[in-house]
Amino acid sequence: MKNLITTIIKSQKENGSFYNEKNKSDLLISSLILIELKKLTTSCEITLVKNKLTNWIIKQKNKNCLFDKNLMINFIATSAVINLIDGQDLSNVLNILIKNESAEGGPYYSSTNKKDKNIDLGVNVAIAYFLSSNKVELPKLNNLIEAAINKEEFFSKFCNKTLVIYLISKFYNGLKKQTLIDYLLEKLNNLKGSEKIIALGALNNLGVFLNFSILNSTSALETVIFLSSTSKIKPDTIISNQENLILKNILNEANNRFKNLSPELRRIALQEIHKTLSTNKDKQMSLIAYYFKVALGTRGQIINDDLVVKAGLANIFFWTAFIIYDDFWDEDEQAIPSILPCANLYARHYINFYDNVLPEITGFKFFFHNLMDKLDAANTWETLSCRTKVIHSKFIIPKKLPDYNKYEYKFQPASGQILGPLIFLIKCGFKLDSKETGYLIDYFRNYLISMQLNDDTHDWIEDMGRGHLSTVVVMLIKDWQKKYPDKLEIDLVVDLEKLQQLFWLKTIKLAAQTSIFFTKQSRKALELLTFLENPAPLINLINITENVAKEALNKQQESLSIIKNFK
Repeated sequence: MKNLITTIIKSQKENGSFYNEKNKSDLLISSLILIELKKLTTSCEITLVKNKLTNWIIKQKNKNCLFDKNLMINFIATSAVINLIDGQDLSNVLNILIKNESAEGGPYYSSTNKKDKNIDLGVNVAIAYFLSSNKVELPKLNNLIEAAINKEEFFSKFCNKTLVIYLISKFYNGLKKQTLIDYLLEKLNNLKGSEKIIALGALNNLGVFLNFSILNSTSALETVIFLSSTSKIKPDTIISNQENLILKNILNEANNRFKNLSPELRRIALQEIHKTLSTNKDKQMSLIAYYFKVALGTRGQIINDDLVVKAGLANIFFWTAFIIYDDFWDEDEQAIPSILPCANLYARHYINFYDNVLPEITGFKFFFHNLMDKLDAANTWETLSCRTKVIHSKFIIPKKLPDYNKYEYKFQPASGQILGPLIFLIKCGFKLDSKETGYLIDYFRNYLISMQLNDDTHDWIEDMGRGHLSTVVVMLIKDWQKKYPDKLEIDLVVDLEKLQQLFWLKTIKLAAQTSIFFTKQSRKALELLTFLENPAPLINLINITENVAKEALNKQQESLSIIKNFK
């Protein structure tokens, strides 16, 4: 690390800039370096480099907030010092955009030179990146980027294609994200030197964390990309090449499943799948079956990759259908009627898969349908028993609060998560009524309950606004009734401050401790699965869930300290 920082320091020139191969101050390279340096943990050396570099870049700006006539360089430089751009400067920046748009909303010409009518991908990517930092997204720029991804054409007059892709990776989160990931993974082995480091950094930005090393680099840019990328990587987020291959094959399987659908249904079906994958950072929805195969060790060799892929897709279908249905059960304003047929499509697929994946004699088909019956019963109970009226801003406290049956009702809607691993367990010779099967179900039951409690802790304000009596809302109401026994309703506007104070002083502690209790039970069940050779992936899922609860407890202690000092 120290050697790499030394490389950066030695590369910086006296005026604060970084030079190009022609030994001249380069605004594009300097700006890209500053963008990456901002992500590093501050040290005295790095702070000094950043300060000198920032001062040099700012000096390149004219009175109209134009850093360079080349708009790619201009908008990368603007992004690098965005925190120093005031209201007047921002107005000037927007005027630059308007004057150089080929049509309303883009795309944009390459230069402020009126004779230059070239539309360059790199320039428009730089503009899209700048706009993303201001929470602005332009459909025409997205279309341009997605067309480039589809064609695998990333040419720019102003930088190499790997750098264009790297810039795209810093902000793009659209439907072609996985296509871009697949392209990079395919090209990776053929890339060398700085291009490989930049490509690995792009994969990192896209959520694919691979180990990579840097050897004898003299380039400050590739050094800071390496440092900023590796600083984000935690041991439990590194994804192996095998995991990426499984994910890629799952998406190929989904594409094959949808290929004969109408264009509209196919587009929406794939869109919702990608949405599920992008929000599930720990990848357990797609890779839980794979993780269990890894945990089995040598026993897992009996399970081929084709079954891992099919089980992974079935689990993604289960969760995506659940998410869509859940929005309708919750009467969420985000519920979109046009995607409801997709939920039915997913449900038909995973039911067909689980019905036929194992021989009838195993009893798995009966077990699966019994599990789904309990799931539907839990969802029915929740929609009937866990709702109250909210009239204007008045939350009506019901006479009887719901009993979550030792939180079993929180496990059952998520219970489909156990099916892939259970199939593999049976494939390895264990029976459904074996103690090992019971321990496996207990492992899942407990950490899934904990995960659901964490979600309810996060969403309590939104849940109360909809009149939903979630586990944590019930805890909060009980605390409220102890403090205000005569109040039959809660004004979600007038009483919000009291609610929040009560939540942070008392309720969150019970919610977090309850969540941690279930992670401990999950860990105990996993320890009883003594035949597992490599339980690390399964332990990791417990740790992720437990850490969320522990973080909530830490925040509660911080809040108590603030309140105490304030008094």
